[in-house]
Amino acid sequence: MKSFLKDISLIIIVLLGFVPNADSQKANKSNVGGLLYFPLQISDVKEELDDKMDDFRNRWYSRHLVSMNEPVLYDKIDQKCKIFRYTNLGTDSNPFVIRVELIDSIVIFNYKLTDGKGGYGTGKIIKEFQRQLPIAEWNRIVAKVESTHFWDIHSYRRFIENGTEYVILDGAEWIFEGLIGDKYHFVTRNTPASYDDKEYASLCNLMYEYFLVIDKEATRKNDPHLVNFKLKI
Repeated sequence: MKSFLKDISLIIIVLLGFVPNADSQKANKSNVGGLLYFPLQISDVKEELDDKMDDFRNRWYSRHLVSMNEPVLYDKIDQKCKIFRYTNLGTDSNPFVIRVELIDSIVIFNYKLTDGKGGYGTGKIIKEFQRQLPIAEWNRIVAKVESTHFWDIHSYRRFIENGTEYVILDGAEWIFEGLIGDKYHFVTRNTPASYDDKEYASLCNLMYEYFLVIDKEATRKNDPHLVNFKLKI
């Protein structure tokens, strides 16, 4: 469903009572009980910038990532990290996150699901597990990242038809982040498979395919034979 609003950002912010801290490019711990999870875009910049996120959306996404006890990625540039993360925030569905990391030669798959609602409030983790993947699967993800030209995709996509901008108010936010050494990039789309972003959707779905396979044998407990690797939040 597409609905047109002249100034969706302002309207949503007013309705929810948020007042952005416009002039800070630094993470603000008071916003979400932790660091903002994406580089903050100052409010006087009218157009959306790649790898910068407005205050409203940053707070929204960050609240859910905080509730899933996820690490901030963008501030770990130059720490030799190799991470891909897919976060899904469905309007009326339970938020989940899938994070795959390469640590030395070990590939770690992490999955978390909360009982919140992606378009509304956060919740508590109701399912999580961690597994080790073969190095071939990491290479498969990297190949998919490259074939979809992820690093060159704009972080946002605007829907403009005949001079009118449309805003999708339903569906789900599909957020994909990549951190490889000194290179960080994120892309966010709403229900991309339905809005001509099928290549990007296929990248996110690849991450979800691993969950579908692993979940058949998974329990809430992590694999006892796998060292529990964690980034410092």
